[in-house]
Amino acid sequence: MVLLQRFLRTLYSSCCRHMFTFIKGFSCLLFFSMKSAVAAPLPEFGLPPIKVYLAADYQAHRQNWAVTQTADGLIYVGNEGGLLEFDGLRWRLIPLPNNSQVRALAVDPTSGRVYVGAVNEIGYLTPDAAGLLQYQSLLPQLPPDQRAFSSVWHCHANHRGVFFTTSGRLFRFGPDGLKSWPSQQQFVHSVVIGERFFLRDEGVGLLEQAGDMLQLVPDGAVFAEKRISVMVAWPGQDDLLAVSRTLGFMRYNGQKFSRWPTDIDNELLTKAVYSAWPLMDGRLAVGMLQGGMYILDKNGRNVGQLNRQTGLPDNSMFKLMQDREQGLWIATNTGLARAQFGQTFSRFDLTHGLDGSVYSMLRHQGLMYVGTSQGLYRLSPGPIPKFEVVAGLTGSVWALQQYQDQLLIANDAGVYRLGPTGAELLYKCDIANNFLLLPGSQPLLLVAELNGIALLKPDGQHWQAVGKIAGVDESINGMMRDANGVVWLSSRDKPLLLRLHAPDDHWVQGKIDIRRHEISTNLPDVGINWLADLQGQMRVMYRNSLYQLDEANNQLIPDPRFQQLFIQGDFSIVAVGNTADGQWLLAQQQSNQHLILGQTILQPDGSYRWQALQDTGSRAHSGLYREANGRFWLGTTELYQWDLTVPAASGVPFDLLLRKVLAADGHVLRHASAIGDPVLSLDYQQNKLRFEFAATSYLGQNQYAVWLDGVDKGWSEWSNEAFANYNSLWEGRYVLNVKARNAAGVEVQMDPLAFQIAPPWFRAPLMYLSYLLALFLLINRWYRWRTQRLRQEALALEHMVEKRTEQLSEAKIQVEHTVEELQHTLTSLKSTQRQLVRSEKMAALGQLVAGVAHEVNTPLGVALTGSSFLRESTEALASTLSTGQLRKQDLDNFLGSALESSQLIERNLHRAANLISNFKQVSVDRTSGDRRQFELKSFLVEVEQSLVTLWRQRPLQFTVACPAGIAMDSYPGTLSQVITILAQNSLLHAFAPDQAGQMWLIVRLLENETADQPAQIELTFADNGKGIPAADLDKVFEPFFTTKRAQGGTGLGLHILFNLVTERLGGTVYVETMQNGSSQHDGAQNGSSQKDGLASQQGCRFMLVLPMVAPKV
Repeated sequence: MVLLQRFLRTLYSSCCRHMFTFIKGFSCLLFFSMKSAVAAPLPEFGLPPIKVYLAADYQAHRQNWAVTQTADGLIYVGNEGGLLEFDGLRWRLIPLPNNSQVRALAVDPTSGRVYVGAVNEIGYLTPDAAGLLQYQSLLPQLPPDQRAFSSVWHCHANHRGVFFTTSGRLFRFGPDGLKSWPSQQQFVHSVVIGERFFLRDEGVGLLEQAGDMLQLVPDGAVFAEKRISVMVAWPGQDDLLAVSRTLGFMRYNGQKFSRWPTDIDNELLTKAVYSAWPLMDGRLAVGMLQGGMYILDKNGRNVGQLNRQTGLPDNSMFKLMQDREQGLWIATNTGLARAQFGQTFSRFDLTHGLDGSVYSMLRHQGLMYVGTSQGLYRLSPGPIPKFEVVAGLTGSVWALQQYQDQLLIANDAGVYRLGPTGAELLYKCDIANNFLLLPGSQPLLLVAELNGIALLKPDGQHWQAVGKIAGVDESINGMMRDANGVVWLSSRDKPLLLRLHAPDDHWVQGKIDIRRHEISTNLPDVGINWLADLQGQMRVMYRNSLYQLDEANNQLIPDPRFQQLFIQGDFSIVAVGNTADGQWLLAQQQSNQHLILGQTILQPDGSYRWQALQDTGSRAHSGLYREANGRFWLGTTELYQWDLTVPAASGVPFDLLLRKVLAADGHVLRHASAIGDPVLSLDYQQNKLRFEFAATSYLGQNQYAVWLDGVDKGWSEWSNEAFANYNSLWEGRYVLNVKARNAAGVEVQMDPLAFQIAPPWFRAPLMYLSYLLALFLLINRWYRWRTQRLRQEALALEHMVEKRTEQLSEAKIQVEHTVEELQHTLTSLKSTQRQLVRSEKMAALGQLVAGVAHEVNTPLGVALTGSSFLRESTEALASTLSTGQLRKQDLDNFLGSALESSQLIERNLHRAANLISNFKQVSVDRTSGDRRQFELKSFLVEVEQSLVTLWRQRPLQFTVACPAGIAMDSYPGTLSQVITILAQNSLLHAFAPDQAGQMWLIVRLLENETADQPAQIELTFADNGKGIPAADLDKVFEPFFTTKRAQGGTGLGLHILFNLVTERLGGTVYVETMQNGSSQHDGAQNGSSQKDGLASQQGCRFMLVLPMVAPKV
């Protein structure tokens, strides 16, 4: 034991001294298939995906000694601080007694139990009452004198039992109980091969445990003095391979050990082998204490290496273990790592000699050339592939083109050709962005310069510049030639598509047809790299579809075959390539921005669907290249490679585990390993739950969907959240369903979890019975009370009915008396109304007569004065004549005066006669009420002359406007009375006594005569007075409504007008007022009144619409 401890200290010291030693020639996974590599070409594979877990991630000691995986996919790690459990999302540290360090782990293939070997501890994991796995020690089952054994360096399990190997004793817990065997010197290493158990006893050799004995195997003495570093079952499950620092790799055929030469035999002398693991693809992973890990194929070739420089946390490999998804877990001195084997993916970076962002890739004469921002590189294949710089170039290499046996290079300085010693300049220009080779009897090379397109033609091994394409001065990015010989170009600086066509392919001296199409009109935010070659047809990549050019309408339209390309997920197409049976697409997933390789699948209807093949994990690309054999190369700041022709091993089923069920206070209600009633029973206070679950797939990000039967209507959307919260659940039975999808698209579903939430005490079944009983008693009590109450109410109702009947009889008599009084009052009111109406009519007629009398008095006074003057002149003449003194001059003066007086008298008498005649006609019309035909204009003139006396002493003007020739068959007296009422209303209400103003009477003929509607006129009476308040408009036609009652107003004028217009004349009337620039009307306005020019006048106006033929009344 002392020797073993000294040896381990020596190894650890050596490990620390060499921890930062850099190993020349880094690479990694070089061969991914199960095929033999004897005749295989030299590999060209880079680094596999590597995930590193440091102490800060798992919150424990940095040093790890053992790794294993259980049947449900959980990972267990033997750590210096205890035992770590990992489900892909959450780490948990399981402490051991005395904080013992875990050195070895094993899983029982029968029970699935995890057994633990530690420092002075052996035991296993078992669930506690809550279902949480805890450590259970086996020390109490050992005899007291065998419990001090220091470290357990190896732990194995098969159907014969569980083996714990210490330096001084071997323990086996099997069906027959505990067995133990002491070492003769010290046990150094052990291994299980199938159902056989081997271990080395120093100084004795290699032993096998058989029955109750440890027996030396044939030829096992060869290791009596030669230390075995590691033993492993390889190349087959029943084969034994032992590794010795001095003897090398030794195969055992059951009778004899034979040396197996490898490429790393010399490494064994300087670096200590500490672990090994047979990989699922038939290769062997060998871990060193210094220098990292090597991959050997079945022929012993070194086909790969992983170390600190390639992404591992450390160069000391303490334990290797491959999980069921071919991920190799590596326990190191300073952390954990997982390298994904079995995939078609690998990565090249600066550790392989490749520097800069990758822009172009091309295989030329069997070798891969890569152009980056730092120059041109050539991949040198082999066990450790390296990129070599091609001499003769500086600056970026934008494109590569093969012509016959030449490799053409587009560089910042121009066009180069690969020569025997490096790159040779063929054509100098400012930045050659891209190439396009035009085939034919006279092939041409189109070179996209910084501004324009240059033409080069081959001349043996050289190329001759023959000019540039006139009319193209843009900086060109993409270039392609379609099946019809048309060249399509995409501008680098703006979304511009150029179409170039040379009749008969005369590109040098012929006339080239150039057309430009601005694509941002149809496709905003189109990006930079959008030109695509789709089986010899030009297409534009835009978001999740491909677009084609409709040249007739000069617009881009969707290609109908690709409209339903992506059934699920939000993707954008970033690159397109062609294969013999379809296309491959590089699409970017919008949710995580990952670039995903896929292919199009032709549907029966002629459309295409996209099938994802590989998640690149990258979020950007600067170049993409597909070889004829199906291998893809993706350029970013690094170089990625996929060989999709090799079957990937990532579609392995995995487990979806329920990890915890937690209450709202964080109390764990059930753990993953709980045993008991499959239905979880919960109190009502525990109705706020959190379910945590995990998918034991370690390929990448897993997604989850949840469906709680009894709450949710169906599955939730896919999410990265590995938990589900449910609040305020009601009592009842629920079933939790969870499904997961890993990075390879494989879906699994967790076993449903049924749980029952008990009702609260007040909703328990017994309480419901008590509620029913209480309700029954309450209803019975209420029924008794209600019956008694109804009886009392019935008696009271009978008494009330008798009393109300008596009251109603008395009320009936009183109502009949009141009705008689109301009828008498109504008769009196109607009589009073008729008297008031007649009084109003007589008052209006009296005012008219007074006015006419005043008018007639003036001409009669003048005639009387003239007559008196004539009489006096005659008397004077007679007196002069009687005296005999009459002179001729006196006679002449008398005759002149007599003639003038006679004319004055005659004129004024005629005037009086006309006034009396007009008054007679008006008065006759008013009093007679006869219907007759009349000419409207002349009638209104007569009315005007009769009304002018009403305002002769006031500064008012009255204007009548009426078209001539309007013949009416109506009631002129009624119409005259209506106009008089309007004039009197304006004089009383619109103007102050000394206020100047205007009044208008305007007639307009309405052109709306139909069979059912006779011809009509619109008669408008307007003034520019103060108008009518808006609040009074709806009441002006009501009887007895007046604002001048103190000045003698009765409130019947407009009411009489309304009745005369509507009943006698058969028309309609409405009023409108203008105040403060806004129009208010009484609601009857029909809109035609706005055409008479008075709409904006301040004041009031009445509009009468009258039929030219009045109805018969």
